[in-house]
Amino acid sequence: MDNLKQKADILHGLLYVEVRYATQGDGASAMVINSQPPMIRNEGYELINYIFTRPQGRQVLLLEGQFGSRYFGLHNQNKAVLVGPFCIQQTDYSLSMKEVFENSNLTTDQLDLLESYLLNRPIFEPQVMKHWAQVVGSLIVNDLVDLETQAEPKEKEVKPLPISESAVKFAENQEVINGYIQEKKILSAITHGDLETVEALMLNAFADEHIPNRVQHALHDLKYMAITMNSLSTRAAFNSGVNPQIVDFLSNRYVKAIERQDNLNDLKALIKGIPANYCQNVIRYSLNQYSTIVRRAITLIRLNIQSTLSLRDIASELNVTKEHLARQFRKETGLTVSRYTNQLKIEEALPFLGTEQGNIDNLAEQFGFCSAAYFRKVFKEVMGVTPGKYHARNK
Repeated sequence: MDNLKQKADILHGLLYVEVRYATQGDGASAMVINSQPPMIRNEGYELINYIFTRPQGRQVLLLEGQFGSRYFGLHNQNKAVLVGPFCIQQTDYSLSMKEVFENSNLTTDQLDLLESYLLNRPIFEPQVMKHWAQVVGSLIVNDLVDLETQAEPKEKEVKPLPISESAVKFAENQEVINGYIQEKKILSAITHGDLETVEALMLNAFADEHIPNRVQHALHDLKYMAITMNSLSTRAAFNSGVNPQIVDFLSNRYVKAIERQDNLNDLKALIKGIPANYCQNVIRYSLNQYSTIVRRAITLIRLNIQSTLSLRDIASELNVTKEHLARQFRKETGLTVSRYTNQLKIEEALPFLGTEQGNIDNLAEQFGFCSAAYFRKVFKEVMGVTPGKYHARNK
C-alpha cells in the first residue's frame, strides 16, 4: 500500500484532485485529501465498491456521480483507485441544492458548504480529460494503458442516495465518524460557554492533522476547514442566546480574515482560535445564565435598543415592581438597568464605526443618545477609549 500511496500523492500533486485508494478485503480506504462533505464521501465509498466489481486490468473507467461529478477509476492487482471528483463544465447548482434540501436532513449551513465544494472542483475539458486518464492508468500499472479504452471510456451513473447498507457499514469504519463526534463536542462546549473544553478539543483536533505537500492546495483545503468552523461556531453561539448582531459581526470579521490569509501556520492559528472566541462571547452575552425575569428584561432592552426604556417601563411590561426588578437585575448582571442599556447600545454600535452610516452624529441618533457628545462619553466609559481610537485599532 505504501507504493500506492506514493503514486496517489503524485496524482494529487499533478491534478489537485482528491485520490482515494483501497486494497480488496481490507475493508478500509485511504485518501490523500480528507475534506470532502459527507455526501461526496459517501459517493466515493459507493464508487470504490463499484470499481472492485469491475474486471482487473489496464482499463481506466470514467465514472459519473451526482452534480455532474466525474471520476477516474482503476481496478488493478486487487487494488482500487478513485481519482476525483472533477467536472467538465461549471454549473449553477441552486436548483440541485433546493432538491437536496427538500429530500435530506442537511442544514442550510451544510448545503452552503456542499455548494461551495462543488463550485471549487477542478474543470477538465473532455480532450484534456482523456489525456489525464492515460496518465492515471500508466502511473498506477507502471505501463501504458490501453488507449482504446481511453478513447471512449465507459460511464457508470452512480446514485449514492439512499446509501446502500454495505456502504454505511464501510463508512462507519472511517475516521470521518470520529471527526463528526469531535465536532459535535466542540459545538456543545461553545453553546454551554465551556471555554476550557473548547480549547482542549481544538488542541487535540490539530494534533494529528494531515496537510498536503502542495502549498497552494493545502491553503485552499485549510480555508475550507476555517469557513466550516466559522459557520458552525456562528450557529452554536446564536443558539446559545448571543445577540444575532454580535454573532453576525464576529462571523463577517472572520470571513474577511480567512480570505486574507496566505500563510498555512497563520491560518491554522486562526482556526484554533475561532471556537474559543465564539465561546468567550457566549460567556459574555448569552442569556441562558439568567433567570426568566432578567432574560425578559434584557430581551425588551434589545428590542428597543434604538430608544431608551426606563426601569419603570420595563417593570410595568413585566408586571413586577421596579424595586424588585432593579435588585434582581443588578444581582445577576452586576450592572444597573441603565448601565446595562448603555453598554449594550455601544456594543451594538461597534459594527457601524467607520462605515458610511457610522459617523458619530448618526450613531447617537440611531441608538437613542441625546447628543453626539454624550455618545462619546458613554463610549469611552464602556470601551476605555474614544470611538476614533477604537476604530483606528480595529480597522
